[in-house]
Amino acid sequence: MKKIIAVLLFTGLFATVTNAQTAAPASAVAKPEMSKEEKAKQKIKQEEEMAAALKEVGLSEDQIQQVKLVNTEAGKKSSEIKKDDSLSDEAKKEKNKEVNAEKNKKLKEIMGADKFKQFNDIRKKQKEAAQTQM
Repeated sequence: MKKIIAVLLFTGLFATVTNAQTAAPASAVAKPEMSKEEKAKQKIKQEEEMAAALKEVGLSEDQIQQVKLVNTEAGKKSSEIKKDDSLSDEAKKEKNKEVNAEKNKKLKEIMGADKFKQFNDIRKKQKEAAQTQM
């Protein structure tokens, strides 16, 4: 009887250890897929928050259009980088950093350094508020 209990305990322990080793790390767990409606709602909300931040900073309509154009160009470049299978993940990160640095440089030229800093502060607050809602 003791041998049977020992074998069962060993088998249970072995199964637990084996299962724990094959579990995916938390960073590798994929985010749940959003439906098209959820994606559309999220995109509309992001656009509204962006517009509110631009207005709060006090940009003119011409400046707002220039900012939207710069953001659109940067988004297209990032999408192209994401689709490029010839690049490693590290190379993609580096290219995206370059795209973001270029975008930020253009935004500073359009807004000016003070308004750019103010804009970034507003966007950080909006992102933090969005994170707390989730």
